[in-house]
Amino acid sequence: MRISSAIILIVSLIILPVQDTQAQQVTAHQLAKALSGCKQDLAACSLKVNSLRKALKETQSLWEKRKAYTDNLTADLKAQLSLQDSISFLMRANSDTLGLMVKDYERKIDEVNRLYIKELRKQTRPWFLTSRGLKGFFYGLFVGGALGLAFAVLD
Repeated sequence: MRISSAIILIVSLIILPVQDTQAQQVTAHQLAKALSGCKQDLAACSLKVNSLRKALKETQSLWEKRKAYTDNLTADLKAQLSLQDSISFLMRANSDTLGLMVKDYERKIDEVNRLYIKELRKQTRPWFLTSRGLKGFFYGLFVGGALGLAFAVLD
């Protein structure tokens, strides 16, 4: 059954195109009319193609400009970020340096305060509590004792 259906299909394919060609007889006038219609369609299509080419060139030009501007903006942004990072680093270093300076000045001021207080305490002590005062007192005792002894012996 498969072989017979295949034979029928082959015979019908051979016979049908012969019948279609005999039924389609076109006149020269119809062919000329169809050809002029094709020429008009071809002219309209080539105008559209030319306008599309022009639009494509303009689009490519705009795309290249946009890309150039975008690249320029990206480069500027990277430069700004780099500059801001440098400024941030310098400000951090400056802050650290100022912090160390403040701590150093604080230590120096504390040292000056201690020395000033020590000097004030020295100056406000009574004379007999200072080393120079005690030294003078004992020298006075020895010199006075020596003079007293000298007068006692001489007398």
